[in-house]
Amino acid sequence: PFVALYTIAATQERRVSLAALVPTVAVIVFISLNLPEYDGPGPESAAPNTLAAAGVWGLGAYMQTRRRYLRELEARADQLEREREQLAQIAVMEERASIARELHDIVAHSVTVMLVGVRGAREHLRIAPDVAEDTLARVETSGERSVAELRRILTLLRGSHRDADSR
Repeated sequence: PFVALYTIAATQERRVSLAALVPTVAVIVFISLNLPEYDGPGPESAAPNTLAAAGVWGLGAYMQTRRRYLRELEARADQLEREREQLAQIAVMEERASIARELHDIVAHSVTVMLVGVRGAREHLRIAPDVAEDTLARVETSGERSVAELRRILTLLRGSHRDADSR
């Protein structure tokens, strides 16, 4: 009966296990008090047997509570891990958006400077070819710097993309 009582307390809802405990204790008390003539345990064993039944039931109920608690902890840990991964992905996306804005600003500024230089060179091409040549050389240098900066940023982006994929 103790093994059955433990199993019920460890696997069933509390109401069901209490419903099993009450009749078990009642049977133990009844047998101990009313049937000593069959070489049974006797009236003096009613209290220890009742305590043993309650203890076995309590141990089963404790084990069930502990298993539920551990499952809940595991579920919380899984949820926290998923949230951490989502936050990391959000951080990566925000960083990429920031880099994209910076890249856009660099390209827009460089193209604007080059456009102004080319327009100025066009105006001076016939009047002052030396000034136009000098202006076009600066535009060329600016374009080369812009391309180098774009390559550097793209290399960084590709490197962070590989780092993010390896995580």
